[in-house]
Amino acid sequence: MQYMLFHYATRVFFLPLLLLVCCGEPPAVIDVPPPLEPTRVFVEALLPQIDGELRRRVETKAAADAVIDYVGVEAERPFRSRVDGGLRYANILIKIYGETDGEKVFTHAGGLNGRGRALLDVLVDADHHLLDNSAFHIARINKLTEQIGQLTAEDALWQPIGLEPAEAEALVNWLIEQRLSPDDPKTLKKVLDAIVEGSKKGSKSEKITPLPRVSEAIRDFFEAFSKKARLLGELELRIADGAMRYARDMKHGNLKRFNWTELRDAGGSATVTLNRLEQTFGELAGADDDDVGKVFAGLLPQHPQYKRLLEARERYRAIAAKGGWQSVRPMPLDPGSRSPRVRELRERLAIEGYHSQPAAELVHHDDAPLSAAVVDEALEAMANEEHVEEQIEQVLLDEPKIKTKALDPDVIDPSLLDAIKAYQETHQFRADGKSSPGFWASLNVPIARRIAQIDLNLERWRESYYDGESDFIFINVADFHAEVWRDHKRAMRFKVVVGNNNRVCDAKTGKWNYTNATPVQYSTLDHLILNPSWYVPPRLFEEALRPKMGKNPKWLEQNGYEQIRVKGGKTALRQKPGPDNALGLVKFIFPNPHNTYMHDTPQKHYFDFPVRGYSFGCVRVHTPVELAKYLIAYDGQDSEIDVDEHVSSGRTRMVKMQRELPVFTEYYTVRIDDDGRAHFLADLYRKDARRMSDNPEEFDSCKVGTRRRMDNVADASNEAPAGVSSDLGP
Repeated sequence: MQYMLFHYATRVFFLPLLLLVCCGEPPAVIDVPPPLEPTRVFVEALLPQIDGELRRRVETKAAADAVIDYVGVEAERPFRSRVDGGLRYANILIKIYGETDGEKVFTHAGGLNGRGRALLDVLVDADHHLLDNSAFHIARINKLTEQIGQLTAEDALWQPIGLEPAEAEALVNWLIEQRLSPDDPKTLKKVLDAIVEGSKKGSKSEKITPLPRVSEAIRDFFEAFSKKARLLGELELRIADGAMRYARDMKHGNLKRFNWTELRDAGGSATVTLNRLEQTFGELAGADDDDVGKVFAGLLPQHPQYKRLLEARERYRAIAAKGGWQSVRPMPLDPGSRSPRVRELRERLAIEGYHSQPAAELVHHDDAPLSAAVVDEALEAMANEEHVEEQIEQVLLDEPKIKTKALDPDVIDPSLLDAIKAYQETHQFRADGKSSPGFWASLNVPIARRIAQIDLNLERWRESYYDGESDFIFINVADFHAEVWRDHKRAMRFKVVVGNNNRVCDAKTGKWNYTNATPVQYSTLDHLILNPSWYVPPRLFEEALRPKMGKNPKWLEQNGYEQIRVKGGKTALRQKPGPDNALGLVKFIFPNPHNTYMHDTPQKHYFDFPVRGYSFGCVRVHTPVELAKYLIAYDGQDSEIDVDEHVSSGRTRMVKMQRELPVFTEYYTVRIDDDGRAHFLADLYRKDARRMSDNPEEFDSCKVGTRRRMDNVADASNEAPAGVSSDLGP
């Protein structure tokens, strides 16, 4: 340092003398500015704003300490005692807030910040999604907000603080001693923290505060603010815990995509759930106020059916609020027949939107039919039921022979028959307009049960295997249809046959067992087989084929079956490819523990029936060749593989899929179609009835005296195709 000062002095005092000697003339006087001191510049810039910065830091620090204290106490409590009324996720919250020294995310000194208010709106709206929002601390959050508002009005006055010159110099020296760089963005926080910590009596930091007078001056305010800080700390944690409870109930508690080994390797179900919750908390902490809703929207089931079901629920709740509908007495549905009950049926169908009940119909004077365009235009003019004749004359100048004919509400007319057919279509009856016991029973299902069915299926979507994939195959067992989706749009929809609902009583458990039910599951399409063979499972051999052999020893040979040797020296029964093969022309394999798959079938007449639960568990496809072509093209192999040529040749070929395509097999008994109509579907395996029962465990019992509990009114036709009893296919 002495050398540097000597070097500097030499340059300043001796350089002009040297120039004078060399050049003969004295140089002009040069003012050399002193070197800049960044630390001093930093302090000088801080002086005008230190008062506001200190107040904010006092409030922030007090609330942060309260957050750490409160969550620490909660984390010590047993989990079960925290679930009801406490911080359920205190263990993860203490980790999150501990890493940020209690930094607030959802609150400020006045209560909830913009992010917190947006979050509260989501929690309040949770009942719209059938979540119990009473568990999300909403009542306590509102109470805390009220108390904080009262204390804010009573806040102790902040005494303005200004630094004296000696204190400013002391702060410069302190920064240099602590080796804090003014260029470090954290330096300001460290300065303020040291001053605030020094205001606490008995604190170790009290001795190292850079400004003892300032620390002493804010001590009273700090202590006065502590009561409000405790409320702010609880408010911060309550709304954070409420957000995590919501996220768990809406999505993160669904672990169906994991098998038990995956859960084990991931550290267990609790670890997986907590990791998901921590990720969502991070997204909320980084979100702008307007983006909080987007974070939670990402937790909702992403399939379009979920939103449609919510909309349908509101429609049916509105119907219920107006009194619902009355029971309708059965009657013949012959066209032109008259009965006072027809009016009841007309009103019943109108309530659900199947029938518009026009005030009159339009005909020529000679009763000749009108064109569709003319009728549409006239009906639009008839929106106002008064002066119908005058309106029609004004609109239909080119049809002078038009007249109106009042409808008889007690007569079954074409419009009513169309409404009946529409209802039958959406309830899995044959849409023929004919009367059947099931049709009347379905009409008379109470509105409360319809809403309960919708609610139940909303819950199923939160339990779904589907997690927002853009491309997938979706099989709805209760709908007897499957769909292929690409880029979040439905590309194909086709009929399927699913497992029958035969049940047996399990002697060990004493419960009903649907042995042939198509399982709810998730897998990935692995390969296709054109012209497949069928390897008969041992269970089906015993149940279906062995009785045939007992009657005719040559039955297997006559029907294309053969014994083959497989690994381990064992033999298996195989049906050769051909038109009578139980798997038909194509087999679609998605590996799963149940050994179920999609395949073609020679029993094409099954697809003529609205209810199609006839297989032994696999899913039979109505249009297998078209599906195979689509999937092969989707996989980019259509230029190499001619499906029609291979099918016609009779040769067996396996087509390995190069692109992963998820396959979801699920069970939804309410579906909303593209026109917004609610389809109430067959409860094939009585899953709805079980969940709606008072005691699901007793519902499953097959002990004497409990059978009647299994019989529930269900939608859908009870027609059955011929040949079901002799069907041998999977």
